Amino acid sequence: MFDIHYDVFRNNTLLNQYPFNGDPSFGDYPFIPLSGKQTYCVVAIYQTVKSDAVCTDAWITTGFSENKTEISVYPNPANEMITIETSKSFNEVSIHNLLGKKVYCNSCSTNTLSIATSEFKPGIYVLQIVFGNKTDNRKIVIY
Repeated sequence: MFDIHYDVFRNNTLLNQYPFNGDPSFGDYPFIPLSGKQTYCVVAIYQTVKSDAVCTDAWITTGFSENKTEISVYPNPANEMITIETSKSFNEVSIHNLLGKKVYCNSCSTNTLSIATSEFKPGIYVLQIVFGNKTDNRKIVIY
């Protein structure tokens, strides 16, 4: 039997060494708050040789704002009209079909907008609401 263990790295820093026991799972503990792109690598270490590093990038997001914008979209599903109400003013609203084609766009500075939907083909659409440099996407159904 081979003497084997795994070295696990995050951003070229050795996190830990794990003996092979049939369970290759790994937890990044203790948790250190990180954000942005992190590169994780694993190297298998045998008695006389080690493997090449196998690496992957992970994007970690932390610090979500507690002041999330409240958004109401109604009625959904809609037939004649759909209304958007938000707790903050938005800059732009667009509607895209499932092929990604923009079928509606309105640049505005408001927190309430009603959109006539009677001319849209029945189906599922993506409603995109832009708040400055942030975007919120919602699924809407037109029948």
